[in-house]
Amino acid sequence: MHMRSWSILFVLMLARSVCAAPDTSHDLLGAWRLDDGSIVTIAPSADDTWRFRQIKDGSSGRLHPHADGWQAGPGFTDRDPAALVVRMEGDRLSWMASGTDARLAERVAVQERDIEWQVEGATLRGRLVLPTTPGPHPVVVLVHGSERLPAVGQWHEPYMLAAHGIAGLVYDKRGTGLSDGDFTANFQQLAADAAAGATRLAALPEIDRNRIGFAGFSQGGWVAPLAAKKFGAARAVLVAYGMVDSPLHEDRWQCLQAVRSDGGGPNDLAEAGKFVDAAHQVLTSDLREGWAAFKTEVRRNHDKAWFQQLEADACIAASFAAYPAWVVRTFARRRLPPGIDWRYDSHTLLADSSTPMLWLLASDDSEAATTDTVAAVQRLAATGKSFEVAVLKGAEHGMLMFGQGGREAGPTGYHPEYFTRVLAFWERVFAEPAVLSKNP
Repeated sequence: MHMRSWSILFVLMLARSVCAAPDTSHDLLGAWRLDDGSIVTIAPSADDTWRFRQIKDGSSGRLHPHADGWQAGPGFTDRDPAALVVRMEGDRLSWMASGTDARLAERVAVQERDIEWQVEGATLRGRLVLPTTPGPHPVVVLVHGSERLPAVGQWHEPYMLAAHGIAGLVYDKRGTGLSDGDFTANFQQLAADAAAGATRLAALPEIDRNRIGFAGFSQGGWVAPLAAKKFGAARAVLVAYGMVDSPLHEDRWQCLQAVRSDGGGPNDLAEAGKFVDAAHQVLTSDLREGWAAFKTEVRRNHDKAWFQQLEADACIAASFAAYPAWVVRTFARRRLPPGIDWRYDSHTLLADSSTPMLWLLASDDSEAATTDTVAAVQRLAATGKSFEVAVLKGAEHGMLMFGQGGREAGPTGYHPEYFTRVLAFWERVFAEPAVLSKNP
């Protein structure tokens, strides 16, 4: 469910592989309680594999089919050497880490209800996952990142929430999975979709209409606060590894960060900034204007070290410069996120909001400008708003952690505090008196 770097979306010849659904002869999707009381969630991963996530410490791995069960290696995606072997034993799991005795895990019982709602001519379809305890329950509407993939039956978050007494709604974004309509990156439309889902929930007897929250991940950081405003009665909003500033700001930051990481100095950064700004003029004109100025910037910087080191996936400007202009004009429009407002930011929205929020950010995020978002949220919190910001040290985008090999070696797991911080926030705000009393 994580947002790909905007720049990667603009590498014109990029092809995205589609993973097959995992073998569901044994359905592992859900939350499982180990015999020490800890919770692990399992959800589909690539091809015929599954991903487990330990909620208490963020450890994670990919479960590959093996013999009469599944096997995970020591890394985030490895199969060998075996570090964990999982087998079905009746309706329970045998969970055996390398060098330890097998432990048993029982599936956490939940209620699941498929629901749908209409938004501007499209039918959106989702799944509500509820605890089995008596309701009405608080609920979190889970808001997508930029991925063009369905979420129902794929995300672990609603099961994690339900295992801790909170309902979760996951739904297929319009134009994906079982939801119809045209796929879009228009934040207003995406927020309207999420808000309508919350309104649908508020009419259900199982849901406490005064305890409905939104959680937005990555691109969802722009959408979730906007959805809360459209809904009008949100108890709280959580944003994880998202941004306050605009997509243009994000792309500019990514480009300058790449130049800085390659040793670029102040003059290089100034030149790169002009290069990016010229590309953004082209981008925001729907590729119709600004080409002469952009080509001038390309020619002027072509032989400079920072330009030569800038990879095509570093930012939009680098992607545009990597191909002849006619290729960009011919193919880029079909590959850009449809309907996106490149200048949209959340500053005015947040300044007018009285909804409690937690911004959970990654200190080493290479896709989102964490420092800028921290400053923006802290300025608003200083005015008396119930806004919190927490930065998880060492985490990358998606709250992933990397070892000594860095990004090239792949992640090692999630930040050890990520899942527990998310749960602690929702448990606290749903236990507090409502800040807003208005009902949808």
